[in-house]
Amino acid sequence: MRLSRNRSAAIVLAVFAASLGWATQGFAAAIVGQLDITGVDAFTNTSVTFPSHLANMPDPLATTLDYNVLGGPCIDCVAINDINTATPIGTLLYTATNNGATATFTTTDSLTFTPISVGTFRGLFVVGFGTATLTGFDSTPASFSLTTQCNANGCNNGVLQVSFSSTTETSPVPEPASLALLGSALVGYGVIRRRRRTAA
Repeated sequence: MRLSRNRSAAIVLAVFAASLGWATQGFAAAIVGQLDITGVDAFTNTSVTFPSHLANMPDPLATTLDYNVLGGPCIDCVAINDINTATPIGTLLYTATNNGATATFTTTDSLTFTPISVGTFRGLFVVGFGTATLTGFDSTPASFSLTTQCNANGCNNGVLQVSFSSTTETSPVPEPASLALLGSALVGYGVIRRRRRTAA
């Protein structure tokens, strides 16, 4: 009976070790942090266009945590694409490259456009959800927001160039490695209980 229990324990340990090896290979960490981008655009109530299709990571560099691998600040280091209310899901909004690292954001949902109008002040707030990538990290669910504004009649006709700022914030989910470890522990616990019940 003791030999049988020892054999059960050895099997559980082997399964656990194999799971650990599988879980830790091929998986980096989810991205944790925030990336800010600034630049020049022209906007209407339903669209934002970027004349040069380039933007900046500002000074001081408005990044936090994992996004700090991008270093900075940097000018024209972000390639950014025009957006509007018809922008399809799966669109790559930007690619930021600096310090040997690259960050991107791709939509997984429709973008929401909210115009703001107070007197001569005109603004636009754009929000979307998608997937962020960063060199050395796993793809991670993220939110994207962009604000742009001006203070003149007719300034939101898509012609006048004004400033914008955008923020990407990540929302990490449980890592596959953690889930694998939890699953193997539960399997091992079940095997031991079943063996003990059978031996009793």
